[in-house]
Amino acid sequence: MSDKYKNGKIYTIRYKNDDYLIYVGSTIQPLFKRWYEHKSKANNEKYKAYNLLLYQKIRVTNNLNDWYIELYEEFSCENKEQLNKREGTIIREIGTLIRMYIDIYRTHLHTHTHTHTQTLDLSGDGTDDEKKEAKMLPMSVYEDVWHTSFDDEFAGV
Repeated sequence: MSDKYKNGKIYTIRYKNDDYLIYVGSTIQPLFKRWYEHKSKANNEKYKAYNLLLYQKIRVTNNLNDWYIELYEEFSCENKEQLNKREGTIIREIGTLIRMYIDIYRTHLHTHTHTHTQTLDLSGDGTDDEKKEAKMLPMSVYEDVWHTSFDDEFAGV
């Protein structure tokens, strides 16, 4: 067993004003370091992950203090693959933001059939390929499908 994966942990990032918004992640770092990385990525356009849905939602609420990280569980394991597998299990159980990604991706595919010829199974939480592609959608897709309703929901927050 690699010593560093003995420190494996699953964490959630949550929004204090909406229990539905749950991001699930995994790390071998102390949570304060991982939280610092997330906060940095949420507010710096130079990061590749800047447009991830979690970071968009953090920016829309315009108050990072309303978001927090918490330990979901300690998960001592042997390698990154085992840690990622456990993270995936927890995502399927409680994670809502990845399901939003997948819903956005599916909606995008079904409303833009001239550019995509794939057929998706609309049951379940989505395949790994759907998750990867959903994370790489251009910002305009998020704005078209999700962002407008999210702005309406948080008007006046």
